[in-house]
Amino acid sequence: MKNIFLYCGAGLLCVLLAACGGHGGGISLDEAKDDGIPFLEAMGVDVRPLVTDEQLNLWSTNPDSVPKPNVRLSDSLAVRLLKALPETGVGQDTAQVYIVGVRPLQQGNVLVAFVLKLGRDQRVELVTYNEAGTVVDAIDVGVANGPTRNGMWNYPDEERLFSDSIACRVVDGNELMLTRVSSCIDAGDSTGMAEPRWRMERNYVYSILQDGSLELTQAKIVKLRGSLGDDDPSIAAFDMMDLLRYPHSGHGLMPKLDFQATKPANRGSRDFIAVVYQLYWRNPLPFLTWLGNNPGNHVEAVFKPLVDKGVVPRDQLMHDIERVKSPEARRQLQERLGSAGVQQGGALAAL
Repeated sequence: MKNIFLYCGAGLLCVLLAACGGHGGGISLDEAKDDGIPFLEAMGVDVRPLVTDEQLNLWSTNPDSVPKPNVRLSDSLAVRLLKALPETGVGQDTAQVYIVGVRPLQQGNVLVAFVLKLGRDQRVELVTYNEAGTVVDAIDVGVANGPTRNGMWNYPDEERLFSDSIACRVVDGNELMLTRVSSCIDAGDSTGMAEPRWRMERNYVYSILQDGSLELTQAKIVKLRGSLGDDDPSIAAFDMMDLLRYPHSGHGLMPKLDFQATKPANRGSRDFIAVVYQLYWRNPLPFLTWLGNNPGNHVEAVFKPLVDKGVVPRDQLMHDIERVKSPEARRQLQERLGSAGVQQGGALAAL
């Protein structure tokens, strides 16, 4: 099974933001249309043309253009708005950052859709902010740059193209639904009209909590047409990839990850080990806090060898542990992860 974290190419990308009911004292849809979003207005960013309760397309057939309407952000504003999400690379890489959609939520929170343009690649981030303009949560929707040869997996014959499409909408003001359609076609089909080798549709449903955070409540295959070949990832690999669809805050993530870590096949799987590493790297504090508060968990048996081998630098880990708020969780982590020593087998055997 190929390492599916090499994915860098995706196709059609659209986001549909539908009506959000009551706002619990926050800014209403009409107010946002008339007056903008206060914390963005204070930065000099007028997003009034981007506020809508109707569907909003976030993809373009031309990879060199950005969906319209949009607001281009200066580098300094992009860093201010996205600095809490270091995985975006804003401030480190040269990127053009655009706001392409805004939706007020309850309690003064707001959902903002960003397009990050890196060359011909376009990456979409859905981010929720509180009334003060602080990041509450985020979903990395993915990169869109059209069908890509071997974009997700290294097919040995290099005769296949992988493409992806995303749809997103807000349902009844308290749910966010993503639909991801993945397909694999023959590279020789320049028209893109050939029947795909396989086509998979998956749904991800997130609850929008009152504080603006997002909780993944469902991730499942809706349709699978055709069959996955030996060079394709298994259904289990897709299920593990779903763990990376969790939002920034990681609500409900660690118990599910811990259950997956009870399975011997996962503990020896490069894909599962990569999931554990990615989740720590993307947002270490919720990851480490849960480990510290749950002695005897199964995730640690996968994570600690990554520390012992140096895949996770120990000095960086110690720095992250010091940022954990709970004194008892910090003490547990320092005792269990702070000591040096290399374990054999398990995660190390798969690296």
